[in-house]
Amino acid sequence: MDYILDVLMAVKLIDGMETGQRYHYDIRLTSNVFEGSGLNLLVHKKFQLGLNNLFVFQKSTRCGR
Repeated sequence: MDYILDVLMAVKLIDGMETGQRYHYDIRLTSNVFEGSGLNLLVHKKFQLGLNNLFVFQKSTRCGR
């Protein structure tokens, strides 16, 4: 990730962004966190060269609401 940001800054495609703000979140935990709260994973897709993730969850019918 750092290499990609360095290249984008060098060619002036990004400027003034907080490029150092990354939180090292383990994406593999996402499903467990939300499914533990009564949501079901419908879609998980990676986009933008795999650097971003889209998660779509649906409220489970067993939530009672």
